[in-house]
Amino acid sequence: MRQIAEKPLAGLLEKPLAVTGNIFTIRGSDLEEEFYLLGIINSRLTEFFWRTMFADFKTSFPQVTVFSLEQLPIKKINPKSKKELAQKKSLVANVKTMLVAQSAFHSLPLVLDKKIRHSQRTPCNLAHYLQKDFGDALKHEILIADVQRTGFVHEISVTADGKELTLTATVSADGQGDPSPLPVLRLTFKDEALQHCIYARWRQFLADHSRQKKWTKGKKPEPVYPLLVNLLEPLVYFSSGAGDNLRAVRDLMRAVAGEAGSADLAAIESEIKRLDREIDERVYELYGLSAAEISIVESAVK
Repeated sequence: MRQIAEKPLAGLLEKPLAVTGNIFTIRGSDLEEEFYLLGIINSRLTEFFWRTMFADFKTSFPQVTVFSLEQLPIKKINPKSKKELAQKKSLVANVKTMLVAQSAFHSLPLVLDKKIRHSQRTPCNLAHYLQKDFGDALKHEILIADVQRTGFVHEISVTADGKELTLTATVSADGQGDPSPLPVLRLTFKDEALQHCIYARWRQFLADHSRQKKWTKGKKPEPVYPLLVNLLEPLVYFSSGAGDNLRAVRDLMRAVAGEAGSADLAAIESEIKRLDREIDERVYELYGLSAAEISIVESAVK
């Protein structure tokens, strides 16, 4: 568990590893117990407890201390209670599945990047894949009312919904006002591998630039649509011909799935969100929270 943090944030190591400063080591009686502890510590209920009991850390120096860790109300399972044993078993199962999903979430972009680096490829913008030659693989719909609309782009996001990807920019008119989300482009895919590749590349590109405070470089507002579609180059192509390029993308994503376990980053992200919710619900049940109490927790911790 990290010492410097605004809330408990724990991971699990199944093999012995020496740790030094800024890390706390918590050991259970066995590995199953550590899975159980991991689920509770990383839950929304524990975050709520932490914010309530140790709010002073948020305004001074955010850190986890031995004293604060000792105050965590870890539910002790009654070995004679079939209900509590079943609740623990369910929680542990969800935690194990979550760890597998998180491993795939982290490994997929790395595997994809590695395989791309070992291929003949050319960096490109999104406009490359919006050409008519790729019309059988994807369709695009411009969502922004005016493709020459200007502004200061603070953030860019890409979201997945079934066979669709939507690119959204958070834009302010003058660089000083409050930015607001502006849907820019929707892509509808007929080629699954191409969708998986474009989504994963965009997500990795945005993660690599996560510290960037503003995408608009100058002091004057600039067109939003050309920035996302023409100027940024999060993608690559492997062949000048659309057919050959699509075959290369399919081979690439098949190889990624073989090594990372999946080529569908959006599906992995969706699974992580579902499991996160499942773990929270199992913890609520374990601690016997009422619907009203759950509402209080979830209103405070979002």
